[in-house]
Amino acid sequence: MKTWLPKYSGFGTPNHELIDAQISIIDGSSELSDIDEGDFEEIDAQNEVYRGAEEAEMWLDGDREEDLFEEQS
Repeated sequence: MKTWLPKYSGFGTPNHELIDAQISIIDGSSELSDIDEGDFEEIDAQNEVYRGAEEAEMWLDGDREEDLFEEQS
């Protein structure tokens, strides 16, 4: 996805950092507790990265059935 997804969305979401966090959870190089939660109240960029990592952990644990990554057609 990083080949076609912009580094930041129009809303400031750090897409590439979010993907890297998800990969680090899946490959076991990080745990969710290693990732800064950011500001949940403001849903800042770091919180978006954390929530992406949380999705990856849910997927890894079997608590999320849909694909984490969508392919561009």
